Amino acid sequence: MLHTGDWKLDPTLIIGAPTDEAKLKALGEEGCLALIGDSTNAVRDGRSPSEADVARTLRDLIGNARGRIAVTTFASNVARMRAVAEAAAAAGREVVVVGRAMDRVGQVARETGYLEGIAEFRGADRLRPFAARQGGGAVHRQPG
Repeated sequence: MLHTGDWKLDPTLIIGAPTDEAKLKALGEEGCLALIGDSTNAVRDGRSPSEADVARTLRDLIGNARGRIAVTTFASNVARMRAVAEAAAAAGREVVVVGRAMDRVGQVARETGYLEGIAEFRGADRLRPFAARQGGGAVHRQPG
């Protein structure tokens, strides 16, 4: 039996290497009877877009938006945090992170190199000074 956390088979990842599908198949051939996993929207038909597709869409949306932008995601989705930060930088915006989990995961991702080359995120205290007429900043917020 193989137990995993949240996962996604994505051939165009933003961070990390693609899943070794041959290794997963080999585990089955060696006698692994079940893979027990948790993946958001796994019970929905169809495929989720790749993170590279999501990143392109975010870049277009953030680059063409006026005023403040709010983006929500799971704190554990560091690739999405990176995509938002890159889109914000390309549009001349800053990223304000809201939530303890977002702060914690962002710091760990930075320490482990997953956010290398990404400008430091601003804290929630930076939200008030941004007036809507100034273009605001990209806001990346934990759901809930």
